Amino acid sequence: MQRKPFLKQFRFILPIGVAILLISSPTSAQDIYSFDIPTSSYIEAATVLSLRGDDACSWVDLGFSFPFYKKGYSLAYVSTNGSLSFIGPNFSWINTSLPTTAPPNGAIYAFWDDLIVDKSASVRTQRLGIAPNRQFVIEWRNVTFSGDGSRRFDFEIVLHENGVILLQYRNITNDPRKRGSSATVGIEDETGTRAVLFSYSEAKIGVGEYAIRFAHLARSVPVDIKPGACPNPLNLGSQGVLPVAILGTSDLDVTAIDPSSLRLSGGSVILPTQEDPLKIKKKIKVLVSNLSPKRWSLEDVGTPYAGGTPDGVFAGKIDPYQCNDLGPDGTWTSFSSSILRRLLPP
Repeated sequence: MQRKPFLKQFRFILPIGVAILLISSPTSAQDIYSFDIPTSSYIEAATVLSLRGDDACSWVDLGFSFPFYKKGYSLAYVSTNGSLSFIGPNFSWINTSLPTTAPPNGAIYAFWDDLIVDKSASVRTQRLGIAPNRQFVIEWRNVTFSGDGSRRFDFEIVLHENGVILLQYRNITNDPRKRGSSATVGIEDETGTRAVLFSYSEAKIGVGEYAIRFAHLARSVPVDIKPGACPNPLNLGSQGVLPVAILGTSDLDVTAIDPSSLRLSGGSVILPTQEDPLKIKKKIKVLVSNLSPKRWSLEDVGTPYAGGTPDGVFAGKIDPYQCNDLGPDGTWTSFSSSILRRLLPP
């Protein structure tokens, strides 16, 4: 099966309702990351490393085991070029998109670019907190670009003992290079086959102070009810099963999900009018607890909704309740409709 490009946003798209699907298994969640944009709270690190110059690297002791893609690391390698690697020194200055099996791998790329730590700049670290809530800060302060000493800015990686990764930026002017137009920002596993990419050679970092958090965040995801069927009404009295497709996104690889860990946790059911089943009459709230899938497979499934997303990447739908039989690769699963029926009002 030829795979289509992953989509970029998270939405629940149900022709008959809206719900939240949670990836709740701790095991499967350990290697499924996503990112959000929290409020920045920049930390100035105190300990200055002897790391200086161009394309240089030095190791640091984190002081605790940091979980990253199911493995624990207590040592890491800091590069002058804005990355932190867990599997070995990284001297590379030519940034690439993620993921790629070409080295470097197993790294956090806070601002991977050709940077210089000159006499006016420094790389600093600091440990904060007590177990099990310790943090380790790696700060690149007042760094500049190779061959250009005029653009200077600060950024840092904050490693939380629970596995959360916080990237923070300071003194970012509305300059494309300082905002990342020649840099890579993201995380990648040690094999170079899984990654979460925030930006690649794109001026996407916010002006002033800015933060990006990578973590195992609970989130809603695009799904399709009865994939491949259009129209796709649901007969809850059939005592059968409800097929649901979980749609892939740019940072949600459906092949990495453990389907047995999925739970349909809540939602709203849309009741159509008798005169026109395509028009919404009213919504009723349905609470679902621990409704797990009966079976699953990987196949080609439906297309998410285009409206309401910042970049409009969900092309193909003009209405959240429109269905069709096109779409990206996804995981097909099913829930018992008899259980759903018991949850609905008479």
